[in-house]
Amino acid sequence: MKISGFSPYIYRGDIERFISPPLDMVSNEDVLSLTSMEDNVAELLFDQNPSRKLRTLIDKGKLVNLGNDVMLVLRQDFKMGGKNVTRTGLICSLHLERESDLIPHEATIREYVVKRKNFFAATGAQIEPVFIVSPGDDLERILSTLTPDMEQVASFADSSGILNTLYLINSYSKISELRKSLSNVNGIIADGHHRVKALSEINEYRASKGIQRIGLLSYITSIDGPGLMISGIHRIIRKSQEEFLGRIRSDFFIREMKSNVPRGRMILYDGSFKEMEPLPETRDLVRSLGFYPDTPSDYSNLIFSGNLKQGMDFDDMIEYTPYEDRAIENVRRGEASAALLMPSWAKDEFLRVVSKGRILPPKSTFFYPKVYAGITISLHEHEVYSMK
Repeated sequence: MKISGFSPYIYRGDIERFISPPLDMVSNEDVLSLTSMEDNVAELLFDQNPSRKLRTLIDKGKLVNLGNDVMLVLRQDFKMGGKNVTRTGLICSLHLERESDLIPHEATIREYVVKRKNFFAATGAQIEPVFIVSPGDDLERILSTLTPDMEQVASFADSSGILNTLYLINSYSKISELRKSLSNVNGIIADGHHRVKALSEINEYRASKGIQRIGLLSYITSIDGPGLMISGIHRIIRKSQEEFLGRIRSDFFIREMKSNVPRGRMILYDGSFKEMEPLPETRDLVRSLGFYPDTPSDYSNLIFSGNLKQGMDFDDMIEYTPYEDRAIENVRRGEASAALLMPSWAKDEFLRVVSKGRILPPKSTFFYPKVYAGITISLHEHEVYSMK
């Protein structure tokens, strides 16, 4: 990866009310709550003139620039399994000279790519960093040695209760050390496939016109660090779907479970827990179409679409949530007919799938803890100038 410093803006004020969970995972109810707050970053997506809104925040001194060619370190402290855990990552600009500079693992949906291109065209802003993981744990080890000498610029708790602390790196020698440490590393996109695709297309257009490419606002951390987890994203079936239930019965062994004990397979919850194991002919079908190593997401795609077409959008039939308890509660309250509970990912299994070049269906993985939108904003100089 080829990284560099950038010119970050951060919110000076009640930053806990400014930030938002990643904007592609907020529900409609969350959107209403967030946009009701003064200055919340989610407002930018729904404002009639987001460029003017950004300029107003800057002119009022609410969005403050921290300098040019600097980097940020984000330290996140939280509890997991009753233990204190820390994760450290780097926020910087990543040069996207080719789309292949980053390794994707999920398909994109064209509608979402276009929305992100349109937002950037209107504002010149990147309001949340793309989440990237690097192999091993070298990056976190390097960052942990740098933080004691760095200037703290913000500290706040996000809505999930995680303590976030931002540090500023403006030392040329430290930035050079970080650039060198990642120069021969291939990054894997954890979250932000649509934003990467959107900026890649924008950069291709700019390059064709002889205009300099724009760096990707990125958060990079080590995949093998103890503070990174990967879960599945659960499917909530909002209304009774006989065809959906028929596919499950025809393509899977169904076993009643006494409790929801993780076993690495999908679980159907319709008032009771039922483990789903693909029939041999179902597994053969998936693998014969080139989906190998096969994953639970491939079988979920088969259930809902009747085929294995990548990138289909099933939002009219189902809702996605990374929170298992929310999916179960929807069924218990009668707001959904069933839920498909997806297993968590072992990191070595995820890396094995990615190393084979697999592009999984959308909504296959959920990396957490998340990095919130609005934690820092990157404005491209030309677009900032044009807003004046």
